[in-house]
Amino acid sequence: MRHNHSFWLLAVLLISFLLPERADAQTCTARHANGKFVPVRERTGMSMFWAHASYDPDGWPSITYGPTFFQLPQIMQELTVLHECAHLVEQTTNEFIANCKALSIMRHQGLSSAEEEYIGQFHIQIGPLPPQYGGSGAAFWAGTLQMCHGH
Repeated sequence: MRHNHSFWLLAVLLISFLLPERADAQTCTARHANGKFVPVRERTGMSMFWAHASYDPDGWPSITYGPTFFQLPQIMQELTVLHECAHLVEQTTNEFIANCKALSIMRHQGLSSAEEEYIGQFHIQIGPLPPQYGGSGAAFWAGTLQMCHGH
């Protein structure tokens, strides 16, 4: 589902602070299966990735943070939270769209060029990734920047 620019800005404004163990942790508000906006449930648990977005059986949007999430540098945790939120807000499984939205929000919040370079280098050093990420961390980052071009 595609949303216009003002919808995305509204979604960004709905981002709130929630995770107490990280004072700057950001979470989001997304559509419940009933169509109403609700705060996303956040929890730790098993995830094949750093984290994943899904919908609980009751239709509630949720983000599950796997053990490796908590080993990431803080800036990568921030990107990951926004990435998973973007999956729910945009209602997309496209990893490049989610990463671009996360990067765009961080840029809007004042991400420095040095911080963006760090994020890019972090992606590149990941190595092989599943096909939905382009096959490698380098391809994932390149695809993210291509998706964000002009945004």
